[in-house]
Order: sequence, then structure tokens, then C-alpha cells
Amino acid sequence: MTEPPGKVIIDPMKKIRVMLRLGTAVLAIGFLLMGCQPKVTVAPDQVETEFGKSRAILEELQSYNLPEKMTDRYRDLMRQAEAAKKQGNFESAISLARQAGTEAGDLLQVWKDQTAKYQALQGYNPPETMTYHYRNLMSQALAKGEQGKIDEAKDLARQAGDQAAMSLQAWKGQIAGIRANLDRGKEELETFYPVNYPLIKRYWEIEAQYQKKEFQDLGSEAEQLLKEIAQARSLSMITDRTIIVNAPQEYVKQWGDARIYQEITPDGKFKTVLTTVPNGTRVKFIRAKLFSPELTIYYVEVPSAGIQGWISEKYLSVGEIKY
Repeated sequence: MTEPPGKVIIDPMKKIRVMLRLGTAVLAIGFLLMGCQPKVTVAPDQVETEFGKSRAILEELQSYNLPEKMTDRYRDLMRQAEAAKKQGNFESAISLARQAGTEAGDLLQVWKDQTAKYQALQGYNPPETMTYHYRNLMSQALAKGEQGKIDEAKDLARQAGDQAAMSLQAWKGQIAGIRANLDRGKEELETFYPVNYPLIKRYWEIEAQYQKKEFQDLGSEAEQLLKEIAQARSLSMITDRTIIVNAPQEYVKQWGDARIYQEITPDGKFKTVLTTVPNGTRVKFIRAKLFSPELTIYYVEVPSAGIQGWISEKYLSVGEIKY
């Protein structure tokens, strides 16, 4: 029997295959729309890398000798990570190790910051009053740590670090005041005539303590120096500022008359000879330059020539006034 004209015969198997292909395509599109991605496999070397990072953080944290309860959680997370790794659950292992490193790293950073701020303060040898609040807050922080209250311990440690920073700023302000008084005292002594050797010696003693950062008692000592200089000025009745040139004979034999120079370098070296003056010449004191306990240079005027310049103290007979 023949089929009616115009009717298309469809193979049932072909129809099934077409429908399967269409279904597969629809499913694929559905997965893409839902954001499904192929499962990512974590390689063993990635796990070891993450473990290494976390272990390094824990080791550095351990160097601060914190109470065990402050680090128990991180060690426990690492133990869980190790167990997951042994079971071949690398995704869980790397996640746990990363969590341990992140949380331990936060505590480590807090401890490093407060320690650095305290060490910066200690570098200026502060008095105990300047470190009291820091030490009190850190004692509280460790007490909270021993109780396993990590967040509270971290907050107190941050406060301690801030307190150390504030104390350092305040202490530096006091040190700057000491420096200003010492500089003022030096300027006073460099223009003071007759030359006051006892006060110059006292200045250099205080300056030596300052350079050693022994600041604790220097504030009152620097203030006392200024008072003594002012008192010495008020008691000085000498108006004649004449000094006699008196170079050692050995120098004169080898080099001739003492030299007066146009300028001196910041480290106390002479530059450019202006003139020479024989022993016995009277020069007028203008000011001195205190370079060190061993080196003082004078700026003088030669009245007969109207020349002003620098000459070493060892070529002058300045004399010593007893006060």
C-alpha cells in the first residue's frame, strides 16, 4: 500500500537521537546559567605551600612566649588540617591551614606592632613613669590571654602600643627641651667673657650624658646650668676683653708666629690665613667656638690691624678666672 502524496515518513530512531541531543544541549545551558563549574582539584604541593606559610606564622608567634591558651586554637586548626590531609581531603586541609594562618597572623601583627612601639620608646631610656601605662595594659592583655580571651587580649595590646607611642612623643618633647637649653647654654658660654672654664666643663659633662641618651635627670641639670651662667654674668665686672698671644716655643720655632684664619670648617679645621701675630700681641676676645672638650677656637680682633679672625686656644693665654 502506498502512502498518500505529500506525507513525510520520520524514522523513530532518528527522532530519539535528535531529542537526546536537544536534551543534552538544554542541560549544558542550564548548568552554565546556574554558574556550575567543574570541580577544582587541589594539588598536594599547594597544600604544602599553605601549610608552610601557616607554620611559619605560628613559629614566629611562638617566639613571643604567649600563654598557651592564646595559641591553642591555631594549633588545633593545624591538627585538623593535618588530619584532613592524611585522609586525602586536600580542599578541607588547605582551607583549615589558611584559616589558622590568617587568624594567627592577625594576633602576630598586633603583638609585633605593640612590641615595636615599646622598643622605640625604650630606645630613648625613658623613666618608669613613661612606661607605666604600657606595662599595666600589657599585664592585663596577658591575663586575658591566659583566660583564652583572645579578642580582649588583642584590644588591650593595641591600647598598650598606642600608649607607648604617645609616651614616646611626650618624652621626645621633653628631650627637645633639654636640647634647646643645652644649645642656649653653649651659645651663652661662647660669648661669655671672662672665659668660665668650670661652667664649660659642666656643659660638656651634660652634653656627654645627652649623647649617651641618659636623659632622665638632664632636664633639671640643663636648667640649672642656664641659671648658673646667668648668675655668673651678673657677678662679672670685667669689661676688658684683652687676651695675650702666647704660642708654645716649639710651635714658634717650627712654624713661626701664630696664625689667624679667615674661617673654620664645621669640624674645626682652619681655612685661609689672614695674618700672623707674634707672642705678646694683645688681641680682643669677640667670641669662642666650643667644638669639643679638647677643642676651643676663639674669634678675636687684632686692634692694631683691624683684622678679625679665628685662632686656636692653645696659642692664647686666656687665663682662668676662679668663680
